[in-house]
Amino acid sequence: MSGCTVAEENTEPESTEDKVIQVAAHQQIQVLPFQDGAGSATLVFDAGMADIIVTADGLNPDERYTIAVEGAVVFGPEENVQVRVGAIEDETLFVPNAEGELYVSMANPTRVLLQRSDMSVVIATEQGQEVMVTDRFQVNKREE
Repeated sequence: MSGCTVAEENTEPESTEDKVIQVAAHQQIQVLPFQDGAGSATLVFDAGMADIIVTADGLNPDERYTIAVEGAVVFGPEENVQVRVGAIEDETLFVPNAEGELYVSMANPTRVLLQRSDMSVVIATEQGQEVMVTDRFQVNKREE
């Protein structure tokens, strides 16, 4: 991934490593796989916007899920997201297709993510139980 710098730093000896994403003025992509379960969150930075694309596999098709960048933003309402696989209900609840797959994206101004620490992309059940979560990350503006 050219143009994208990821620095890893340890906060404590036994802690999960945080990813620090340095955002440049030009286009770049950062993929954050989910720790448990199949899928990932892909952050696409371009022209001051961050498109957050979430793909997930193995979800229960009879369950409703929330998607959030913890510490920053919750996916929804319907006019702010693109659901390519699955469906949205009640503004912020997502239902996977019959195979348990979900593909949802939402664009946000990059400034929403800048300088916030300890963020992660989380898929949780409607009751709040985390099902899939990425490693923690932070987005910083790269000095050029």
